[in-house]
Amino acid sequence: MSYYFILLLCLVIFISYFFDITSRYTKVPSVFFLFIGGMILRQTFRYTKWTMMEYDYILSVLGIMSLILIVLEGTLDLSLTKGKIRVVISSFIMVLVPLLLFMAIFISVYTGFFKIEFRKVMINLLPLAIISGAIAIPSATGLKDTEREFIIYETSLSEIIGILLFDSLLHRELSIKSFLVHVPLEIVVALIGSVIVSAFLAYLINKIDHHVKYITIITVITLVFVVAKLIRWPSLIVVMIFGLVMNNYHIYETEKIKKIIKFEEFEKNLVQFKQITKELSFLLRSFFFLFLGLSTPFSALLNKKDLLLSVSACFFIYGIRWLCLKYLIRKALSPLLFYAPRGLITIVLFMNIPEAYRLPFITQGVIMQVVFLTILLMVVGNLTYNKKTIATERAGFNFTQRDNEIGFS
Repeated sequence: MSYYFILLLCLVIFISYFFDITSRYTKVPSVFFLFIGGMILRQTFRYTKWTMMEYDYILSVLGIMSLILIVLEGTLDLSLTKGKIRVVISSFIMVLVPLLLFMAIFISVYTGFFKIEFRKVMINLLPLAIISGAIAIPSATGLKDTEREFIIYETSLSEIIGILLFDSLLHRELSIKSFLVHVPLEIVVALIGSVIVSAFLAYLINKIDHHVKYITIITVITLVFVVAKLIRWPSLIVVMIFGLVMNNYHIYETEKIKKIIKFEEFEKNLVQFKQITKELSFLLRSFFFLFLGLSTPFSALLNKKDLLLSVSACFFIYGIRWLCLKYLIRKALSPLLFYAPRGLITIVLFMNIPEAYRLPFITQGVIMQVVFLTILLMVVGNLTYNKKTIATERAGFNFTQRDNEIGFS
């Protein structure tokens, strides 16, 4: 039995790798196929009468680890220069304004008409308001550098702000005034602590001579993340700051620091560290979405009662995003409009809502339908954008060819 299980794991990795390669051409994220594959496997187990186990605990652990590595992988590719300030501000606006508007619309309905407690509605809606980096970042590989950079910043900030709000609402009963004072203070303290921890880890990665060091560094990051989470501090900031500190070492490359850190060797270590982070992220992400499919029955996606709420949620997600992109930050609608998928972070936060805070109409079916629909819309947006890009390139080529024939240089 053990060998069959190992065989299954190997097949999952190979299939995920195949879908990851082909996603560049199909524009469909590999995790989407793994999710569908997991659902088909669930049905196969059901018809062959194999014993089905509970996957909630496995999903929770895989989800948290995947989240850490995906944010780390994304931020390890970001460069901090004066020219990036505008991108960061635009990303922050695109996270905060749509999140607040989305929440305000549904909160006004549920608290006004159904008389449900404000805090309970907020906790249940937040998972649906956060963009998933696990889906968006890997799917943005075929975009322009500026667009991909915007998506990395936006998804990372969305997850950080979303988790911070979720934890604060779930674990603290604060008034709005106390909340507005308490949360910014936590962020400032977390930023200072993250910079100190990141500087220490950057120093360690350069000084450790042992052949096992990159896994050790990732373990320390995970440990800091978990400790920060347990004491209710914004834990994802630690991961994001570490990635930025590592990839932007030129900022602190002074004569004094050069005596402590050998930057030539550090650069080589950074390349290897990025590679192992990408591979671990790929591995955990693959198994997370497979197990997610295994734990999701087809009936959850086809439930007509849930469909009304999930379609309404998607309508407001993309309607608000369209308005913000067009009138607030004035960016091109294609492909950024479609890069608002819900996924790993949505599922992980929903699973962490205690039973006492659950709302009967926001079910697992609603969550899975929103995840499925937003991924589907991103795929459609990707395909449309790809066709437009090819048409533009061909038009440019034809103009150049015609100019050469006429005699223009």
